[in-house]
Amino acid sequence: MKRFLLLGAVLAAGLAVTGCYGQVQRTITIDSEPQGAVCWLNEQEVGKTPLTVPFTWYGTYGVRLEAAGYEMLVTTAKVGAPYYEWIPLDLFAETVVPGIKHDDHQFRFALRKAEPVEANALRERAEGLRRDAKTPMP
Repeated sequence: MKRFLLLGAVLAAGLAVTGCYGQVQRTITIDSEPQGAVCWLNEQEVGKTPLTVPFTWYGTYGVRLEAAGYEMLVTTAKVGAPYYEWIPLDLFAETVVPGIKHDDHQFRFALRKAEPVEANALRERAEGLRRDAKTPMP
């Protein structure tokens, strides 16, 4: 009886390893208004919006978006794990349970139009900063 149980366990493990497999495909989709903004995730340029990129870990991502004529947007995007990626369920979701699971996270950001800078105000501000830099500290 013990041999039968041992043989069954070995066969079941062999089938699980060779015949079944699980896979989780994780993606982050970022869109912006206006579209075509250059996007950085965690200080790495990933392309222009709208874009979809794969990711490997859950957590908070730093997002930076830049578009001509708009103010640069620096923010974060929180990517939470679904229940099948919680420990110890993730072991089964990624190795034993057959099929492909899709974990897609979508974010949309609106950029603000850049205000034109008045040349005289900019010059006065620069001169004030220059004066402050030359003034010795007390």
